[in-house]
Amino acid sequence: MRNSAKSRTALNFLSSNSSRNALLFYDNDKTLERFLFHYVKNGLENGEKVSYWAGVRRTEEIEQRMSEFGIDCDYYKRNGLLHFTSYDDVFLVDGRLDLTNGCRNLFNILKNHNGSSYRIAAESNWWLLSDVFEGGMEMETTHEIIPNNTSVVCSYNLANLLQYVNIYHLAKLMELHNDTLLVMDNAVMLPREFYSYLGKSIIDVLEDSFGYITIVRKKHPRFISEVLLELEMRIGSDMLELERRVEDKIISALKLV
Repeated sequence: MRNSAKSRTALNFLSSNSSRNALLFYDNDKTLERFLFHYVKNGLENGEKVSYWAGVRRTEEIEQRMSEFGIDCDYYKRNGLLHFTSYDDVFLVDGRLDLTNGCRNLFNILKNHNGSSYRIAAESNWWLLSDVFEGGMEMETTHEIIPNNTSVVCSYNLANLLQYVNIYHLAKLMELHNDTLLVMDNAVMLPREFYSYLGKSIIDVLEDSFGYITIVRKKHPRFISEVLLELEMRIGSDMLELERRVEDKIISALKLV
């Protein structure tokens, strides 16, 4: 991985539980495992309870991969520190999405760790690949109920995200988390860097291709999602072209496929 120094900084930031509510963008399963497994391993070695939420992969496959990574899953499971579940088990009832039941399951998971330090490592890309991203965005808003002794890392494949959703949802997703890390083979961005990069990309495209730059040039800071909603009201059909060009700019810069 290029940017090895920044990569180590990002890895240490995530693993040390510096953020109670973090978002991880990645480019492949190898990168996902490196960062999420380090987050899990660090928590277990500190005596914290950890819950790993599998996405589209089977929990047995993830447990095997985690064991190969150097985590003694059998030991930590026997001692009640490591628990595996899946998004299917948490959010599906008879094969259909049930957010009410999912919230109930989440509350029970949080309640059952008896106040001790707790980590949740989530393969959140499930929301995209299961074609239920709107439900995922609704659940992302529930992070505020998570107690202070619990940290959560939600993870999304950025190429998948840009394929399924628009720039507004990308910005909103970052705004719903305390910190965002982007880690890829050819790029690493630490907390706030990717959010700033997205905002700059929008302004660059506006300056290069449209005449609406005064809309976003304000003296006070605002959320990118709010700016995009205002832009959509003002520029109408041009918004689709703006989003396409911003997406193309990000895909080209990060070499996403």
